[in-house]
Amino acid sequence: MHADLGVRVFFVISGFLITSLLLKERVQSGSISLRLFYIRRALRILPAFFLFIGCAALLSFLGVIRVPPVSWAYVLTYTVNFAPYPPFPWVLVHLWSLSVEEQFYLLWPLVMKSAGKRTWTAVAIVAIVANPVSHVAHSLSGADLPGYGPFPLVCGPLAMGCLLAMYARTIRNRIVSSKILSDGWVLLLTVLILLLFDANPGFGLGVITNLLLTFCIARVVFIPEGLVGRVLNSAPFVTVGKLSYSLYLWQEFFFKPAGIAPIALPPPFNLAASIAAASVSYWGLEVRFLGLRKKFRNQAQPVLAKT
Repeated sequence: MHADLGVRVFFVISGFLITSLLLKERVQSGSISLRLFYIRRALRILPAFFLFIGCAALLSFLGVIRVPPVSWAYVLTYTVNFAPYPPFPWVLVHLWSLSVEEQFYLLWPLVMKSAGKRTWTAVAIVAIVANPVSHVAHSLSGADLPGYGPFPLVCGPLAMGCLLAMYARTIRNRIVSSKILSDGWVLLLTVLILLLFDANPGFGLGVITNLLLTFCIARVVFIPEGLVGRVLNSAPFVTVGKLSYSLYLWQEFFFKPAGIAPIALPPPFNLAASIAAASVSYWGLEVRFLGLRKKFRNQAQPVLAKT
């Protein structure tokens, strides 16, 4: 329930954070190091990913789950979003969104390194309109779209997060100075509309949903005060934020009926098992690699020092 909305939230936040980090690097050092960026992303993504894939491969070898050999090719090349479904195995199918993320990590830094803000903006806008245009073409032609969605057709939320980071100062000033946009009741109303749209998906609502999501994230980021800010910055939510990637990976083992999920558990035990697996993955493995990322920061001479 609300899985599609959750993926959209994840994409908008990812686009915003990655673009913000790249902009900060560009300002502080005068350049963007693709090599260092990819190393940092690898240290964040790969340890937990390979642990999860290793466990899935072991379960497949033991006959607990069935994973066709061709599925591993899609998984290990981060192209699950291009894979045919069905019959892609349930325990791995959620990796389609991680594949989209990895494709974003590969392409967007290249754009930011090789071009200027106008080009970034143009690329982001094209990405946003690609999704509704593709659905129009699909409706007119009757052709099926491959898999869960090739990158150009599902990257709209990522692009909106990128635009939010690129024009953060202007957007922040608009929200903070507006009595309407800064009102907490408007944020609540927007969330309710999002839930309504998500429960009743229809043509054209995807772009509107992405816009409303982007507003919600901007509102929370730029006005962190108030009840929402206190809740999101509370210890439980901070912990969930740390575990979010691990939870994303491991929950697929537990949240399906027997015969589909390898370890089918009823609520709330499925949630508890997911948290336990994510905690072991994060504190037992991932933190060791996360600490290494600081060694791979761009150490180029700051722009201010050059002047």
